[in-house]
Amino acid sequence: MFMIPSAGVAAVILTNGDYGYELRSAFLRRLLELLYDGKPEAEGNLASAAQRNKAEQSEFRSKLTIPGNTKTLAALADRYENSDLGPLHFERKGGNVILHARAWSTSVVTRHNDDGSTSLIAIDPTFLGIEWVVGTEGATRTLSLRDGQHLYVFKEAK
Repeated sequence: MFMIPSAGVAAVILTNGDYGYELRSAFLRRLLELLYDGKPEAEGNLASAAQRNKAEQSEFRSKLTIPGNTKTLAALADRYENSDLGPLHFERKGGNVILHARAWSTSVVTRHNDDGSTSLIAIDPTFLGIEWVVGTEGATRTLSLRDGQHLYVFKEAK
């Protein structure tokens, strides 16, 4: 939301995507260009952002193994637990592996990371890109999930 009271202009933009800020920025820039005879840069900025996003998505997809690496998927425990986020369990349907949490589920594939680790990557649209790093603590299998501030380690349920 932004307002320019002196120009009698206000706008609200709602987006449902990771790149909504780029649309908002371009919209605001274009509005200012029109109101104040600014140098026309909004369209070029938006086109550059779209091209950059497309390249990022292409790179992201190129690193995925679809369907997931069978050895990695076969080595997963059936069930994992985290005291903060609850349980995860896996359902295997042919070559597809589905991760189930309490209230949602997603198909997962694998990615070999540059540091030598392997991750499970959610590929269903609502959860696309959520990542769990496959690991171990001693003899216990783990899945690690990071958000901006936390590390959640899911441990194999026995």
